[in-house]
Amino acid sequence: MICRKLGLQPGMKVLDIGCGWGSFARYAAEKYGVNVVGITVSKEQVELAQTLCAGLAVEIILQDYREVNEKFDRIVSVGMIEHVGYKNYRTYMEVARRSLNDDGLFLLHTIGGNTSVKSLDPWINKYIFPNGMLPSIQQLSRSVEGLFVMEDWHNFSADYDKTLMAWYANLEQNWTI
Repeated sequence: MICRKLGLQPGMKVLDIGCGWGSFARYAAEKYGVNVVGITVSKEQVELAQTLCAGLAVEIILQDYREVNEKFDRIVSVGMIEHVGYKNYRTYMEVARRSLNDDGLFLLHTIGGNTSVKSLDPWINKYIFPNGMLPSIQQLSRSVEGLFVMEDWHNFSADYDKTLMAWYANLEQNWTI
């Protein structure tokens, strides 16, 4: 769905901010013929992503998003903004804007919250999502103001419940005491 929403075409140059283990980069390069630059601050992710994307038009780099200094046709960020903190949302969007060609598209995928907060519940922070933060609609809209035109807002909440339940079932099935 992300590739379709971005309108990927062979030969496009795509930036994957927070590429993780390289899954999006690999899929986009294999199925859409694009050239992907994936960035992450995790050495372990770089090593595995480079292995998984070997032989494809994918470059995985150990780099902070604020250091990006190239232009791209498309930018994607899946599950990364939750890790930059509310004080950095605007900077994050400014980096994406300056790194995007004039006719480019930026797709941000995030888990969001219904209220603007500046910290997580202590239990969730400790056991579920350490040092994470779920941006609210208001926080995101303020961070893109004057930089991007919001073309689409897609809520996956009903589907995400199924994902969480599958994770829970896997945890229960594999739990050892």
